[in-house]
Amino acid sequence: MAKRKTSKTTRSKAKRTTRKKKATARATSTRTSSTDDTSTEPPSETTPIDEDAPVTAESSTSASPDGLPLDQSKSETETEPIVGVHLWQIRWVRDLFWVALVLGVISAAYLIRAVVVPVLIGLGLAYIANPLIMWIQKKWKINRLASSLGLAITTFGLALIILVFFLPPVFEQAVNLRQNFDKYVDSAARFLNVNLVGEPDDDKSPEDDKTDSKTGPKGGQPDPDKAASTPSPTPATNPPPPQSTQGNPKQANAPNPDAKKDDADQNNALSTAQLGKLARSEWQSLGKIILNSLDIGIQAVGLLTYLAGAVFITAFCFVWFSWKFGGVIGWVDQFVPPQYRERTLHIVGRMDRSIAAFVRGRIIQCIIMGVILSVTWQWAAGIPYGLLLGLLAGFLNLVPFMAVLACGAAVVLGLTSQTAGDDFSWWPAVGAIIFYSLAQGVDGWVVEPYVQGKATDLDPLTVLLAVIFGGALAGLFGMILAIPIAACLKILTQELVFPKLKQWIAAWQ
Repeated sequence: MAKRKTSKTTRSKAKRTTRKKKATARATSTRTSSTDDTSTEPPSETTPIDEDAPVTAESSTSASPDGLPLDQSKSETETEPIVGVHLWQIRWVRDLFWVALVLGVISAAYLIRAVVVPVLIGLGLAYIANPLIMWIQKKWKINRLASSLGLAITTFGLALIILVFFLPPVFEQAVNLRQNFDKYVDSAARFLNVNLVGEPDDDKSPEDDKTDSKTGPKGGQPDPDKAASTPSPTPATNPPPPQSTQGNPKQANAPNPDAKKDDADQNNALSTAQLGKLARSEWQSLGKIILNSLDIGIQAVGLLTYLAGAVFITAFCFVWFSWKFGGVIGWVDQFVPPQYRERTLHIVGRMDRSIAAFVRGRIIQCIIMGVILSVTWQWAAGIPYGLLLGLLAGFLNLVPFMAVLACGAAVVLGLTSQTAGDDFSWWPAVGAIIFYSLAQGVDGWVVEPYVQGKATDLDPLTVLLAVIFGGALAGLFGMILAIPIAACLKILTQELVFPKLKQWIAAWQ
């Protein structure tokens, strides 16, 4: 027992000695920072600390060497400037550095966007195809590299087949539509005038309907009233005979050889000058044609080279990111601070599920709608350029509510491609609407519930406003990215803003 009491006494003395040293250090720092040369007040005496006195909370807080409580002394020392702090240890400097670094990386990526865009496309494709690769790896026990290579070869093979067999007719329809666009506009105007309004579209002007004084209202017999009021033309007087030349008429009519020679020389000079000018203009035109052809050839070669390089970079990045997708996620995960790791992973997981379901669902929806509308509009409804319009509708389906524009174009072309008369039919327009409704039904009742589901959890009004704002800020790409960004903003608001707002409101109640 005596040994235990001795050890406890020793420990208590050591603690009191440590507290005394800390209090003395705080008092010394406070005096050195708050000393004023103009002050005439004597320094306050410190209260001696009894080492044998028991240490309590009151004694520890009131036994400051400069006569102030230790908590107050500590708060005063914390407000003093810290000496010896490095620049990167200041928080706002670090934040400013990171913001500048991010802006610099974005600027550099924009300058080399010709290379960055294929890399980002490959990363996006790997992100989209990751669940499919995981399913193949789990179903058939194939390693990730072989699954990524097989999926890449299959995908790009199908894309090549589509380009070879479907791109030529689509390109031909696009060229024909561009050439005949004015004709379809005129046909639409005539259709609205004839079939809907009921007024014939005559090319004659109102002045053409007015009767003529000679032919009459029917173009046959003249109008007797106008014929009577119209004065008859007076016979023309004979012109005066030409004056006779003085002298011998043969000499007057004889050609002048000198004048004829001068006229021949002048004509030869003019023809030579015209031929030279024409030759120079022809050579200049030929040179411009050659230069333009070379320029177009160089641009075509450059475009084809870039496309080939972009396809190769995209394919390589797709295989690489698909193979190392888990390593990429782990590499990004190491930059998350440990104290915020759980919360950050929860928020990022919600955003990942929302974006992934929306993007994958939209791609599947676009493919299904493009196939259905291309086949039905081209061969069932008989709409001109139905293959082109169907693919356009599938692409526009990436943006909500945009595929209806292609349907409207199909209706207009289906009506204006026909001439008014007995052979006129409403089936192309009605068929375009029916098949578009069928594609939308398959999209809304089959694809969306099973593939996309309630991924974004956004109401239709929010989706519409997001699409409008995205289009106003960044055009078509802004409209495509508006829904995922809006979904992420909603998740961030639910996870970060609303809890803080509720706490702030509860504090005021």
